[in-house]
Amino acid sequence: MARKKNIFEEPIIPALADDEYFSKTELKQQAKDIKAMGLAISELSPQQRKKLDLDEELSYALEVADKIRNTREGYRRQLQFIGRLLRARDIDAIALSIHRLNNTNKQDEKALMQLEKVREDLLAQGDTKVNELIAEHPAFERQKLRQLVKKTLKQQQQHPEQTSPAYKELYQYIKEIMK
Repeated sequence: MARKKNIFEEPIIPALADDEYFSKTELKQQAKDIKAMGLAISELSPQQRKKLDLDEELSYALEVADKIRNTREGYRRQLQFIGRLLRARDIDAIALSIHRLNNTNKQDEKALMQLEKVREDLLAQGDTKVNELIAEHPAFERQKLRQLVKKTLKQQQQHPEQTSPAYKELYQYIKEIMK
């Protein structure tokens, strides 16, 4: 007599046929992460999205999501659709692009903080910091830098509660030379 084939011998889901096993919880977590990535992409501005190099179908889905953002249920369903589209894409490359985009903003903030620190050091240390700065960056004009520092200090003494125009001018000059 012929033996019947057991239907439980072959894996039901082809993706799980490999040696790698994903539990149902892991699959749900992956879907949740992809949906969160879709939400993060939808919250980016259109200019930032262009930097991500998304395909046409995904870009159109994001445009639709922007248009229906005010309708709660429609927007939720559109985000689910975006998540489904993302599952078919290389999400690692998209995640890397988002990470780079976010880090670029942080690097800009860090550079601005460094410029502010240079300005504060100039005001605190005076000529010694001016000389150090000129040694590091020969593009600075010594006389102009010293005049801006003195002018800023003078204006701060006269009006300590206000941000003086010279304070801003000193920052702009430092930014212009150091960038």
